[in-house]
Amino acid sequence: MTTESRSPRRSGRRPGNSGAREAILVSARELFAANGFDKTTVRAVAARARVDAALVHHYFGTKMELFTASIALPVDPREVLAPVYETPSRTSVTHLPPP
Repeated sequence: MTTESRSPRRSGRRPGNSGAREAILVSARELFAANGFDKTTVRAVAARARVDAALVHHYFGTKMELFTASIALPVDPREVLAPVYETPSRTSVTHLPPP
């Protein structure tokens, strides 16, 4: 037996990004698309993402908030469409409502 001094092992979450939040969102998108809102459960999303259901609630709160996050657009449409509004044209662009 050695008498070397070892630092105590720390419990809890490892430092850094675990990727759990993104895995939850990917799972939520897949399940909501396949099963709809009513038939998708937070537990099913958690199981597919290989995390505990409590972690889903930690990141997103309610099922409705998870759904809202899962369908959020990755860009602001007003920024993407701004050049379209600024371009003079005689096409259907003139029929778009102002930003």
